Amino acid sequence: MCVLALVVLLAQQPIRIDADSIYHDRDWFETLVQDVEQARLGAVERINKALDARYEDKGTIEYHFRDLTEEGARKRPAGTHAFRSTRKRGDREVQLVEFYLEYLENRQMRLAEEVLHEMTHAVMREQMDRESYIAIPEWVREGLAVHVAAQAEHLARYVLTKQRGEDPLAFLDGLVDKKEEYDNYPEYGLAIGYLAGRSDAALPTFYDLLVRQKRPWKEALEEASAQTWEEFQAGALAQAQEALGPLSKQGYAEFLAATKLYRTEGKADESERAFIALVEAFPEGPWTPASRYFIGRAQMIQGHYDQARQMLRLYLDVDVGKAPYDDDARWYEAEIEQKDGAPREAAARYARFIRDFPHVASRLPEAHARRVECLVKGGDRQGAEEELTLLEKLYPDHAAAKRARKALEK
Repeated sequence: MCVLALVVLLAQQPIRIDADSIYHDRDWFETLVQDVEQARLGAVERINKALDARYEDKGTIEYHFRDLTEEGARKRPAGTHAFRSTRKRGDREVQLVEFYLEYLENRQMRLAEEVLHEMTHAVMREQMDRESYIAIPEWVREGLAVHVAAQAEHLARYVLTKQRGEDPLAFLDGLVDKKEEYDNYPEYGLAIGYLAGRSDAALPTFYDLLVRQKRPWKEALEEASAQTWEEFQAGALAQAQEALGPLSKQGYAEFLAATKLYRTEGKADESERAFIALVEAFPEGPWTPASRYFIGRAQMIQGHYDQARQMLRLYLDVDVGKAPYDDDARWYEAEIEQKDGAPREAAARYARFIRDFPHVASRLPEAHARRVECLVKGGDRQGAEEELTLLEKLYPDHAAAKRARKALEK
């Protein structure tokens, strides 16, 4: 679809996709309009079925798909795939959901799931006034969205890969008095799943009492679940532990042992073998994606660059979004080329890292600086000067900018 046709089509619906996106030439961008329309229709159907929300989509929930950009990422919590806000359109209030296109390119966003998750928030907010909505605790708001979007197991697997303590299920620690962070979402979603399992009518009843009747959330929960708040918390926790218990045993001890070897100087070869054994023993286990990443890193440390390239690419092909190493895998792809004497290829890969992971603030100044150095070594001084200008604009006082300047002046 050409850009002109895209603009005309979008003018007829509450979905806006920036035609000047840096991704406008990607294959997935060409079908994005149709994909979003289909996801939206499916989201409304699913929300109404799961919650009996009785929502009629009249276009008052607006979507905006746009680039996040490196500068824009500074205004959002790290890793925010989408952001809902309430806006005024003349004399009416609308819900606006901004989706960031970088996460479609790096494949950390699953479009249909993300639309359904954010649409759940937006429908709920549209059916409530602001004061009633913000009075609802995060575990209820996010739990409903996670449950309706069927994300609980996927998110639980992701959070499991980050555990390093004695108990991999330690993150299941209750619904209240928590910091607002992504790692709590699996427990929230599982809690709403527990409510839905109390009876066929439990979840729709809860939504009706909470949203349409504006009952206090705890009162609505107790009536819908036929339990006291204390009983509900205990039951939800027990069921979450039972649901994730078998999953948590699929390779955790082996992963901890392999990780210990990996972090011990001079044992990269032993850790590589240990991670390979884990993948073979638990091909569908939650720690298998992370293990593939660490196999690639161990191979890289040993100087086995061809093997490391293949393994990191395999991770990026099949494991994106399943472990917290997506940006690291892209980073080390570039570093391999730099170490292996391919500065032009390394420069291209650092550019891709900067483009697709603008939220990884800890690495971005260094990525720009390394790109300057690689461009200089590759003979592209003009490109290096342009990259340095951008680096000094974004991070004028950073040590990486000063080092890059020296590299260009040699």
